[in-house]
Amino acid sequence: MTRGSLHVHTTYCDGKNTPEENILSAIEKKFTYIGFSGHGYTDFDERYCMSKEKEAQYFEEIGRLAEKYKNQIKVFRGIEKDGLSTYDAHAYDYTIASVHYIRAGKEICEIDGGRDIQENTIKNFFGGDPYAFAEEYFRTVANQEGDIVGHLDLVTKYDKGDKIFNPGEERYKKAVLSALEILLDKNMVFEVNTGSMARGYKDRPYPDTWILEELKKRGGKVIITSDCHRAQFLDFAYEETEKMLSKIGFTNFYNIDFIK
Repeated sequence: MTRGSLHVHTTYCDGKNTPEENILSAIEKKFTYIGFSGHGYTDFDERYCMSKEKEAQYFEEIGRLAEKYKNQIKVFRGIEKDGLSTYDAHAYDYTIASVHYIRAGKEICEIDGGRDIQENTIKNFFGGDPYAFAEEYFRTVANQEGDIVGHLDLVTKYDKGDKIFNPGEERYKKAVLSALEILLDKNMVFEVNTGSMARGYKDRPYPDTWILEELKKRGGKVIITSDCHRAQFLDFAYEETEKMLSKIGFTNFYNIDFIK
């Protein structure tokens, strides 16, 4: 069975295992492929991403490991590039286009920094209106370029129980659907990301089930990824995610034909 993950982080950025440790775990789990997606450089926040020097080392090491393990597993060299990043120095096999920050005037606001940060951002920069915050987030998502749309509704990470955003609220739905239309026109693949489940933030993958149903209606393509930061979680919640996607009507969860 074809199975793998194209969203894997290592010690080059905020992951806990080396690339080779992840490859060995993937082989043990009988993956047919693994794709690395180190966080690309952002000059406005260097806490979680690869530095320019580390990215050059990462690019070289993944290429070396791909050759070393070519008879056991297919190894891809990818990058997770933030929507506000302008640094692009290497030719990767694929790009995951993700949004971890949005602009509010001259300020850059963090999406993935915790619930307190999110609530303060809504209060201080969006007049206490969570839907204005969500609208700006999804506008930023829609403006991305790349091969894979990373964790489409990351904005809901700290909203267990839908206490900040009501997914049935018309403004929220309109913001999501507008982004979907633009991204589908770009022929991007949407990842179904189990990483937040592995880290205990959510009990479902990104994006939400109703969004996946919309994607199926509109002919969208999906691929299951683990957004893995620890090698043991490379296939976290894969079986239940496969069942959920099958129920919606998807039949191909690991199509990597789009990779250059």
